[in-house]
Amino acid sequence: MNYIAILWVDYLVYGPWKDPKGFNFPLTAQFTDAARFSEYFNTRLHSGFFLALACALILYLFMERTVWGYEIKVIGSNPKAAQYAGMQTGMAIFFVLFLSGAIAGIAGFSEVAGLQHRLQHGISPVTVIPPLLSPGWPSAALSVSLSSLSCLACYWSVVKVCS
Repeated sequence: MNYIAILWVDYLVYGPWKDPKGFNFPLTAQFTDAARFSEYFNTRLHSGFFLALACALILYLFMERTVWGYEIKVIGSNPKAAQYAGMQTGMAIFFVLFLSGAIAGIAGFSEVAGLQHRLQHGISPVTVIPPLLSPGWPSAALSVSLSSLSCLACYWSVVKVCS
């Protein structure tokens, strides 16, 4: 599905949404002020940060305080025991995939509406993130690498839930 989304955005950026004043670069026109997130303290901090905190809090409460959250934890720990207990593992896996896709969509929207203010080709490829976060600083590169490992650990926990 990632490649479908990437190719769809490329089609829009190179095609119907291309900025006529963009000197033939693959990007859309700048968003209007109403479509942008507000920035704080004259920095790159924007409303998307608070949206991410709210999503994290809601997800925490969902996982800790609801029956569905408990079922997702059980299915992630032992899918066979969860099936034996009568939990619908297939439906829970579908729900987790849907929820993670929605959260990723909110994150992408926050990136575009908060920082870039336009849609462009290759807006956030994984291979570009570490050099952008640590341009020439080895200690920062190490911290980015460690945070990437934590992201990989999150990925494997999702894989564990789905298998």
